[in-house]
Amino acid sequence: LGGDCKTPIGAYAELDGNILKLKALVGLPDSSRILKTAVSGPRDQAQQLGISAANNLLKDGAKNIIDQCRDCLK
Repeated sequence: LGGDCKTPIGAYAELDGNILKLKALVGLPDSSRILKTAVSGPRDQAQQLGISAANNLLKDGAKNIIDQCRDCLK
């Protein structure tokens, strides 16, 4: 996503049999704006699921949040 150590970015993965469930988020440090996404699919497609989650967040405005984090924490 291109964040830095000041940007709240997180992911949580859970394996249910052969299905990998991935939840991810990005937000502002003060929690005034948080974007979340969830994807799932076969465990052997874990990398693609991570990319899909990142793309979902970017599509929803994660780049703006990341840019704001850089500006507000200088």
